[in-house]
Amino acid sequence: LKQANPLLHLFEPRLTVSDYERIDGTFRNGPTSFFQLGGHFDSVRFDTMRLYDNEFDLSTSKLAYQPEVLAQANVTSRRQVLPGLGRTEGFYVEGVWDQEKINFSTALAQTGTTNRAQINGSLAFLPEAVRIVFRQSGLNVLGRNWTIAQDNSILISQGGREVDIQNLNLSNGPQSISAQGFISQNPTKPLALTVQNLELATLNGLTGGQKLEGRLNALGTISGVYGPLVINSSLSVDSLLMDKVLIGDVRGQGDWDNRTSRLAVNLDVERQSQHVLTVTGTYAPREKEQQLNLTGTLAQTPVKLAEPLLNTLFRDLRGTAVGTLRLTGRLAAPTLTGNIDVTDGQLTFLYLGTTYTFSDRIRFAEDRISFRDIALRDPQGNVGTLTGDILHQGFQNM
Repeated sequence: LKQANPLLHLFEPRLTVSDYERIDGTFRNGPTSFFQLGGHFDSVRFDTMRLYDNEFDLSTSKLAYQPEVLAQANVTSRRQVLPGLGRTEGFYVEGVWDQEKINFSTALAQTGTTNRAQINGSLAFLPEAVRIVFRQSGLNVLGRNWTIAQDNSILISQGGREVDIQNLNLSNGPQSISAQGFISQNPTKPLALTVQNLELATLNGLTGGQKLEGRLNALGTISGVYGPLVINSSLSVDSLLMDKVLIGDVRGQGDWDNRTSRLAVNLDVERQSQHVLTVTGTYAPREKEQQLNLTGTLAQTPVKLAEPLLNTLFRDLRGTAVGTLRLTGRLAAPTLTGNIDVTDGQLTFLYLGTTYTFSDRIRFAEDRISFRDIALRDPQGNVGTLTGDILHQGFQNM
């Protein structure tokens, strides 16, 4: 293939392959017919996904006058760049089709980490449905092995309009994430998603710079996927810590309102037997601009909670805050407005590498964070005054 992209782009503009690649194939007819096709591509790009050093092979055989076909296919890729996962390696997928069943196997590893996945299973073609079963499958996330329960099944029927999920459970000791139920046109058939005893420290390394600790339990039920939609969810986090700073015990509830296409949110944080943060309002994912309409009431709330929004400028935030804040706009670029009074505050300027303490008011406007005559003290006891604004666009380009 000298230059295949002009032809490929007629059918799929997002797909691009390297030039001057070779594909070989053979076909032989007789009492048993054979077909084989294989090749190599230095690089393949699909949208933002990139794969390097790729090989594929397909072989089939069929007896004359018999309907059954035996086929085997495998694809390997030495290196990849995948959205959300970054650099990965050692990807392969293999399938063997024998009569009415396909046995498959696939694997992928994240470069420079212990994170990897090994998924094996079968896909069976039933008279009016397709059944998928995973076996001897699991993940390794940050050195911990997670396995998929053996007695699982996913039954797809009614032309894909109903999916019956049974015991799809991923577990590591007492920690588990599971799905049980239906995705169906029948509103009386819900799907339950459950998280039990998930140690948030398991996710460290996947959550950015903050190190989280605490135990998460959550339950969500979904029905009426084809309308009217019903979503009910609840979660709790016991003893949530961010970078060893105690945030508190978190309790949350979310309920979907079909009439307004909004998720009603109610969240409460309790620390040392005191309610330190309450968040109420709605989230409207179908809106283009005004997706968020949340109000937070702070009562000795740990300032540490703001660090993910400000981590391009500051780190090691400490102290507590009192006040009211409103969060509006788009989820990807929110607008925060209101005032908070900080007590025993601390922050480290990344640019200077210097830590300061303060106790004063901080003002949040739609496109800025304002400081007015705030007295700062460095570790040597020197005192300065900070006045000015930090401009931003949805907490980006600060």
